[in-house]
Amino acid sequence: MVVPTRARAILVGNLVSFVVASILITGRLYARAFLLRHVGIDDYLLVLGWLAALVNCVLATLGTRYGSGMHEIDIPDKYLVPALKLNYATTLCYQASLCFTKLSICVFYLRVFSTTKASRWQVYAMIAFVVAFTVPLEVVTILSCVPPQKTWLPAKSGHCLNTIIAFWTSVACNIISDVWIIVFAAPRVWSLKMQGRQKLALLATLTLGWIVVIAAVIRAVRVGSILHSADATWRSYDSSIWSAVEVNVSIVCASAPALKPIFKQYVPGFMYSVSDGKKSNTKPSNGARSWVKAGQNGTGTFEMSRSVTHLDLTSQSQEELANSTGQNRWITSKMDTSSSADELSEENPELDGNGIMKSTEVTVRHWPIQGLRGGS
Repeated sequence: MVVPTRARAILVGNLVSFVVASILITGRLYARAFLLRHVGIDDYLLVLGWLAALVNCVLATLGTRYGSGMHEIDIPDKYLVPALKLNYATTLCYQASLCFTKLSICVFYLRVFSTTKASRWQVYAMIAFVVAFTVPLEVVTILSCVPPQKTWLPAKSGHCLNTIIAFWTSVACNIISDVWIIVFAAPRVWSLKMQGRQKLALLATLTLGWIVVIAAVIRAVRVGSILHSADATWRSYDSSIWSAVEVNVSIVCASAPALKPIFKQYVPGFMYSVSDGKKSNTKPSNGARSWVKAGQNGTGTFEMSRSVTHLDLTSQSQEELANSTGQNRWITSKMDTSSSADELSEENPELDGNGIMKSTEVTVRHWPIQGLRGGS
């Protein structure tokens, strides 16, 4: 006899959304660590959020082995304890992932939108709000039963709290914080000194945030309708899916803006459009400007070359600020005249307050007079 199960839907909903989130966060980390060579606090926070989402995905997958998606009457008694343990851990990881991802976005906002004191304080308020409701909810989940083992061992002596209030508090606070994050950023995107196409791309990413809100609402409705259901494991199968969508789409929203350097590196034409107008005839062929200068001084002949490259440290940003800056600073060191041919290549990265890195590379070749005369 074949036992009816909705395990396949649970697996597809969790795995597909997690794989998409994993691809985008991998792209973000590659861009930040290898192309821009700058990893910030927001990147570390997002990695923590992704790790929690990974554990959440693994737990949801294991849950299908212990009765998730099946009728309660068809679940063997030996699966009860593992299923309750998995549910306990899933709740903790779900809330932790959302928290770290939102904190990552807030830190990102501090770098992009903190042009005024009021904006900075509003972002600080977001951070405080997220931490203020996440920490108590995690504590309530951990101590929902005393001792905690009673959560998965109902027969064990002790007592448990009614967590329904905590559940609805979690729903409300997460939705409020999601809407706050979207509403805060949307109007400020237009004030960024970016091309119109880039602004639209960033707005499209913010629009994905509404999927997170919708997923949170649907999850709340579904879970709320089965809190006292006699066949919760069968009816609640899609609550796991919407939880995964909420968590993983949050990671997608946090990762997508940072992919711009990858497009600039590997698909440079993607970053330019016909609408760029007069900027199109100034597009550098290799992303750099350079010159070479040669001459003589009292110790011999020298050749100096300099190349300047502007890199986005973050995806957001006001690249035009760097492009409009005509001054470039570099450092050269005194040549060692004791060798026959000396070469120095030194890079002086400069970071401004808008998240733009300006990198100037100087190469100096020096031939001492002794070498030119054939001496040793």
